[in-house]
Parts: sequence; structure tokens; C-alpha cells
Amino acid sequence: MDEVATLLAQYVRNGSETAFAELVRRHVGLVYSSARRQLGDLHDAEDVTQTVFLALAQNASKIRNGTVLASWLLSATRYVCATGKKMEARRKFHERQSGELPASAKQEVESTAWQEVASVLDEAVAELPESQRGALVLRYFQGMSMQEVAASLGISELAARQRVSRAVIELRQMFTRRGINVTAEVLPVLIGAHAIQAVPPALGISISSAVHVIGSAGAHTAATGMTSALSAKVVWIVAAGLTLATITATIEIAARRPASTSASVGSTTPLLAKASTGPAGWPVELPGQVTGTPAVADLEGNGRLAVIVPCLYQGGALANPHPIQQRLVYALRPDGTVVPGWPVNISAIPGANPVSRSLGWASNPSVMDVDGDGRDEVFILDRDGVDLIKQTPGGVTARKIAPWGDGLGSVPLVDLDGDGQNDIVLGRVLTHVDGSPLPTWPRRRTLYGGFAPCIGDARGDGQLLLYHPFYDDSATVAGYDRFGHLLPGWPHKVMVQCSAPVMGDITGDGTMSVVAVDGGLHLFAWSWDGRPLSATHSQGRLQGIFKEPIEASPPALADLDGEGRAQIIVFDHLTQSLKAWRANGSGVTSPDGTIVRLPGARRCGGVSVVGPDEQGAMNLFVATYWVRLERNKHVTVTNMLPEDADMMTQPTVADLDANRTLDVIFGLSDGRVFVYRTGQHYLPRELQWLTANGNFRRTGAWLPPTTRPTPTRGTGKAG
Repeated sequence: MDEVATLLAQYVRNGSETAFAELVRRHVGLVYSSARRQLGDLHDAEDVTQTVFLALAQNASKIRNGTVLASWLLSATRYVCATGKKMEARRKFHERQSGELPASAKQEVESTAWQEVASVLDEAVAELPESQRGALVLRYFQGMSMQEVAASLGISELAARQRVSRAVIELRQMFTRRGINVTAEVLPVLIGAHAIQAVPPALGISISSAVHVIGSAGAHTAATGMTSALSAKVVWIVAAGLTLATITATIEIAARRPASTSASVGSTTPLLAKASTGPAGWPVELPGQVTGTPAVADLEGNGRLAVIVPCLYQGGALANPHPIQQRLVYALRPDGTVVPGWPVNISAIPGANPVSRSLGWASNPSVMDVDGDGRDEVFILDRDGVDLIKQTPGGVTARKIAPWGDGLGSVPLVDLDGDGQNDIVLGRVLTHVDGSPLPTWPRRRTLYGGFAPCIGDARGDGQLLLYHPFYDDSATVAGYDRFGHLLPGWPHKVMVQCSAPVMGDITGDGTMSVVAVDGGLHLFAWSWDGRPLSATHSQGRLQGIFKEPIEASPPALADLDGEGRAQIIVFDHLTQSLKAWRANGSGVTSPDGTIVRLPGARRCGGVSVVGPDEQGAMNLFVATYWVRLERNKHVTVTNMLPEDADMMTQPTVADLDANRTLDVIFGLSDGRVFVYRTGQHYLPRELQWLTANGNFRRTGAWLPPTTRPTPTRGTGKAG
């Protein structure tokens, strides 16, 4: 638990005035500055600040665990200001502003860019998804470093950077729609420099005194204490109907409001099918956030699949100011019950660094039977390295097989050197799956940190090639052969950091292209030897830009139109649209590539593709949406979970109950894991790169369609 959460817990448990006074000291500038931006008047801003902190004092116990307090306070400030404006009948706040601004605020008036941003900043921040809003507020309103943001939210530093980056991009888009032009580079500078203003010295003292009066009076005389302790303006606001409890309730309702489930495609409105309930035993509620995309595995060697789900648990956080997080890996049977011996607490595996146990975690489990005994092993990244989990007749074992290598995402599992033993190549980890060194890769050719690479026979000559993204200062993607030699035409510069690249034959020439998305809103496409595809363009040092602006998770590659070559498929967060393009840049179903808009899919980790089904339709899964694309380009959308679902992962598709139809598995940030039965039978098709990390076993390898296991064949393993 971070210090703010600890202080709030102390106030809730013991009514500690010292703890509350410290909360006021840390956040009074945030609330006061927000009120001034919205109202423009110093005195009104002081009154609103008192009201907001009184709302906090009376409703602290109702704030959900894990809520970013600074974000909650900003939401409360916005609602109080909105109500105050209505009750004041649009008082002329700005007429007084010009004569009453303190010296510390004069630079703001002189900054036209900041004036434009400030006028709508709080409204725009309130529209951000809760996870992004919290990260942005901590980073730029509270002035935390990225490491501090990550620790406060219980996530990895990279995940914190992603949330902040997405928040800035979304804010910029909101400003653009309002006619305010500000770049993504300038916006954080403006917010960081101007968001917090000087607070009147006595304001914090008056707030703490008012809270003390109310707390001392007891519940039955709280209103009387409030009246005597507060300014007349605050009492008037409360008496007019904006009760402190109402403020909290309004924030909660806004945070949980369901997203729209409408959708559109081209000039045709698709059928929005009715969602059905999942099988008995689901959803399963885990004790913490689902931090990775699920995988499926035959753990017991009996042909029955289990769902492997990582979960970040912070139990006992209220009682412990410095809790040791538990990074748990669950194995769930088709009926939703936990496999005996699970979950595995990988935080407790010998060799774990105690310092890293309080940091966040996000990893997709990778699954493979590496020892040939018919039982799948589970590989997963921890903050300290790569862990191997094995189900045996005697129980479950877990051990660390490689030190931390600065890798992210999943553990690539492929026989890179051709010796018959699978290897791990990720960041600084260059080993066999048993932890022994990879002899064909010289130690001096060390790779650096980044998301998981894509690995496959890119040239069509039987030799595996590896394409690895790096998030160091250079922000590049590089290609290597199995001996660690840099391939011709590589590396390529990207902006910010690049997510896990994907590979597949999108040109129809029998060789693989490499496709990647960076944090600068670029979608890249290169040939295996680094040549930008003909439909791309350059921008300074950036070569191979296929489309922009695009904000997306790693793409999927699949043949959607039956022409024998794969298309590039992404969910674009900027337009909230599922899109697909051919290698020549043309859209599959519409000129701009849009297949369907999904306004409700505000957060997702990417697209999963299976098909065709028996009617020849391709099926795409985004967040909780099932999009069925028929040969005539007709689209049907099914919302498998009609509520505002927060998930940073993506769906997994498998025949979980071995009935020869496919099930969709997805985990939410609140810890719930769902299974949705499609009732559809599927036929094999060259999907190329059908989901995160290549396949539903998350091994990071491209497999020829003739050798790739299919979800409806044999034991039902998803490949």
C-alpha cells in the first residue's frame, strides 16, 4: 500500500486527525487548483475545496479499495463546481479574476496554450477511463516519478508508462475535438508546470479544523458542527441539496456507468446479438486483478484443458503499510474449480528479490510440453526472471530457471538453435528451457529489454529468425538469425516504445513480413530483411510507417477475405474501431479499413481471430465483443458481457469443455474470469498470427498452418 492509502486507512480505522491533516496537506493544492480552473474565482475555489475535503472526511470508508485518491478528489471537485455554477446563476467569475490573481499565477495568464487547456482540462480528465485517469493524475498533477506511479498503482513501471501515454493521447484527441491544438509532447509539460497553484496558507488549517468540529460533534450533531465551522458559502451549497454523501454517490455511479454497446460498419448497421450466460461455475472471482491474457494447458496429461490465469493479489493491504504483493498463477478446470495444488505464489519461489515483491506485475503465461511427458508446463515472467511451473502426480512444483532479463509480455518458447530442445530468447535471457546457456548465441551479443519477440521461418528456408523490440533510449526493432547476427536492413527506429511485433505472409510471396505498433501512434510494416513495404512512408528517422495515427495493441494477422494472404488487423483506440488492411494499404471492408466501431470496447489488449466457421465467416474477438465477419462483409456484433468491463488483456479461444465448439475466455481487472460459449464449429485456416504472442499457447512463435494444433482437434488444445 502506498503512503496515501495508508493515511486514508488510518483515518477510516481510527479517525486519526493527524492522518487526515496530512492528506489535506498533500492534496489541497490539487483540489484548489482544479476549482480555480473551473470557477475562475479565488474565494469560490476556497469554498469548493472545503466542501470536497468534507465529502472525503464523511465518506472515506465508502471509497473503493484501489481507488486513486487524487483522481477521486478531482472528480468530486468537478461535481461540486458544476453544481455551484448552477446555483450561482453563472456568476461572473472571470471579471474578478484579472484583479485578484496572485503573482504565482501570472505566468498562466501569459500562456495562451495553458489558458486554452485549463478551460476544459478537468472535464477532459473526468472522461478518461479510471485506470488511465489515476495514472495521469499521479504523474502530472501529483508530480510522481513513473516508478512511484507504478508502486502506487501496484503495476509494473512499463504498464504505468503505457497508461500515462494512453491518457495523454486521449486527452490530446479530446482537446482537438474541442478546437484546441496542442501536441502530445507539449501537453504533459503544460499540465506539470501549471496544474497545481499556490494555496492560501490558512486554507488547509481551516479544512482540518472544520473536520475536527464535525468529527467531535458526533453523527447526530454533524450538521450543526458543519454550520458553525464552515463558511456561509459551503453551508449554502450543502443546504441547497449537494450533500456530501451525494457527491460520493455521484462519483461511484459515474465510474460504473455502462459503456455504449452500439456499433456501425461502413454504411450497414450490424445486428447486435443478445449475450447469453456462460457455463455453470463461471465467472470465477479471483482475489486480485487479472494481469495477463489467459492460456489453456493440459496440465495432467489426460486431454482435459485448464485455464491458466495470472492474478496480482494485495491481501492485507489495509493492515500493512508496505504489503508484499502475491503474484499468483491460477489453474481453473472447465467447471470453474481450481486444480488441486494451485494457485502458485511465484513471489515465494526461491531466488525472488524481496525488493521486487512490492512492485507491480503483468505477464501472459506461456504453455508447452517441453519434456515430452504429455503434461504441459507453464512458463511465466516474474519481476525476478522466468519461472517454470509443473504439475506432477505428486503435486505442483515451481522454480526459477532464468534470472530477470528485462523482458515483458510472455515467454517465447521455440527451438531456435535446432538441437531438439526448446529455448527462451527474451531480453537478456538466452537459455534452453532448463536454464542452461544457449550455445549458438554468443554471450557478448546481449539483447536488452523489451516486449516479447516474434520468431519464425521468415525467409522460407527452414531457419528461424527473431525480431525483438527494445524499449531503451533508442527505441528500436531489430532482426537476428539464430546465431545472434543482425539481419540486413535492421534495426529500425520507432517512437517511444514498441509493443510485441508480429509476423506473417501479408504480401503473398511466401516470406514473412514484420508488423509492429509503437507508442507514437505509428503502425509499421517491413519485409523480413527490413525493407519498408511499398504502401508505407517515411517520417524523419522512422521508416516503414504503414498507417498513422493508430493507437493499438499488437496486431493480429489473418486471411479475412479468402484471397490466400493475411491482412493486418487492429483495434484502434483513437477511433474505437476494429480495422483491417491489405498489404497494399487498402481496407478489407471499407476504404479506411474500418470493419466496425465498438464504442464500448474502451480498453482491451488486442484482437483474437479464429475461423472460418462452417458458414465461412471469420470471427474476431475484441475485449468482450464477438465480431462475426461474413464473406459478403456483413457484420454481426455480440457483446458477451454487457457491462463496462475494464480489461487490459485479450480473449483466449479454445474448446475448453471438449464438445468440438469453441469457448471464449477473458479476465477482467476486477479479478473475474468469464467463459462464453460460442456454439460454433471452426475449420482450419491460415490465420498466420491469430492472437497475442502468436497462438493461444502464447509461445511467441509463428507455426505453419499444417503443423499448428487447432482448438477443435484431438485433445482440444488451442494452438
